[in-house]
Amino acid sequence: MKKAFLRIALSFSVMLAVIAPVLAVSAQDDPVEIQVWLLTDDADFYENELFPDFNAANPDIKAVYTGHSTDGSKDLLRQVINTDAAPDVFFTYGGPGLFGFYVDTGGVQPLDDVYEEMGWDTRFGGPQLVAATWDGQKYAMPYRQRTMGLYYSKPLFEKAGITAEPTTYDELIEVNAKLLDAGIVPLGMGGMQSWMPMRLLDSLFELKCGAEIHDALTSLEAKYTDEPCALEAFQEFKRWADDWMPDGFMGMDPESDVHLQLYTGQAAMMYEGDWVIGRFEEEGQNPDDFGFFYFPTGNERVSWFGEQLLVSSTSQHKEAAYRFLDWVSSPETQAKYAGRFGGLQPTLDVPVPEGAPELTVFVNDLLQTKEGIYLPADQALPLQVVTEGYWLAQDKVSVGEIEPEEAPAIVQTSIDRYIENNPQ
Repeated sequence: MKKAFLRIALSFSVMLAVIAPVLAVSAQDDPVEIQVWLLTDDADFYENELFPDFNAANPDIKAVYTGHSTDGSKDLLRQVINTDAAPDVFFTYGGPGLFGFYVDTGGVQPLDDVYEEMGWDTRFGGPQLVAATWDGQKYAMPYRQRTMGLYYSKPLFEKAGITAEPTTYDELIEVNAKLLDAGIVPLGMGGMQSWMPMRLLDSLFELKCGAEIHDALTSLEAKYTDEPCALEAFQEFKRWADDWMPDGFMGMDPESDVHLQLYTGQAAMMYEGDWVIGRFEEEGQNPDDFGFFYFPTGNERVSWFGEQLLVSSTSQHKEAAYRFLDWVSSPETQAKYAGRFGGLQPTLDVPVPEGAPELTVFVNDLLQTKEGIYLPADQALPLQVVTEGYWLAQDKVSVGEIEPEEAPAIVQTSIDRYIENNPQ
């Protein structure tokens, strides 16, 4: 009896010895959970495809998606950055007003070592790497690249007798005149939230000031009140607002009203980004009915910006966050979901997907022929200057509250205030 008991006890001890490590490993092998904040623009894709795919391929990590609107994301991140409430990974646009702000607070993890370890320097193109760098150090992983210009309705151009896309500003003005003669508003516009008319004003600054002075203005190295071209840009913007955009456009929604203007034949063009190509089909339109050209500014630079993913400096799971970034931007993931990250492929050597609209191929190819970029003002300028200066002046000129001659001083006053409050 005693021997039997000893055998049972020994067997039980052996079983515990075998099971115990398994139990210990299982207890330690719960997935590391990382919080990822992206936009709500493609929530269904994120929730049902991208995140489940990552989690299945990386069972030791659980990436949790939370979506925010563009403006909601900006507001919330400014509140939680550099605190324990910040997500592990988050989306941002580039430039000093957003990307630079997050870095300057100390809330973003430097990624130079990660770039070297994971080979990201050869994964992305030049403009994307520039946009991911702040004060000589890399802090962001390029997520999407975007380019903006004028999308137009081919049937409406044909109705107005327009047989070729304009290649100079004078030719664009002639296009506007033909459209008006045909009873069509040249440029659809939604002024709510200010960012859509900003795109037009940015291009007018590039047109009137040229690349060198335009860059000096947005980098705060030149004064808007000292450069005559700044006044000329606002004067030309006023001309567009009065003559070539819809009445009451400042009260129109850029996300819905503008598209409807084109679809119903009220307006012929809209200043949009490459992402709009996918929306054409979603909104019941044939992408082949639309064309694209860059706003003619007299040089070979184009409106471009990068969208990026950053890792919070307060994240407790940075290694898991780096693996998420690496997986998302890998050629394999990008090829599998080609076209789902926008009309432009963010990772080098990933082709435009088969079956993509011809317009997508055209915009990708056209971008490669250009020689430089200029950023939209809400990324090139500090956020305070954007809201209290650039947009304020732009909106007041739009509705006739001020004359264009007053606009440069409004922008410069906001810059002077910003510099005073943020001494170097």
